Amino acid sequence: MKWLFILLALIVVCGPAWASGRADFARYQVIITRQPFGSPPVEPAPPPPPPSRMADSFISHISLCGITRHPVFGLRVAFVDRAGKRFGYLRVGEEQNGIRVVEADFARGSALLRKGEEAYWLNLAGQVTAAPSSGP
Repeated sequence: MKWLFILLALIVVCGPAWASGRADFARYQVIITRQPFGSPPVEPAPPPPPPSRMADSFISHISLCGITRHPVFGLRVAFVDRAGKRFGYLRVGEEQNGIRVVEADFARGSALLRKGEEAYWLNLAGQVTAAPSSGP
């Protein structure tokens, strides 16, 4: 009996709002205008698509995961090859499956990877930049 009374009270109190099908926020407009919690967050712009010449390159399947600096082992670059479903964790100068780590910059979070004649700079944010072609 008590639950029936509570249900009836809810229907009487909330009935007009449910009947209209929408909530009336006019009374909250002062608060909304003040923005007490700051402006709504701005959606980040999507990263630019890779240039078409990179679409067929080995780099289109590579993601840079991390760069570590160790006092004994030096800089190491971690990357994932999604096409071959492989993971690489290489020092500068080492090679795995034809992919060679030519250079790494710990401070910038980027690494230069080379496969054959192609060389690209990758960073941890996912940006790819073609490296000028110079010797291996």
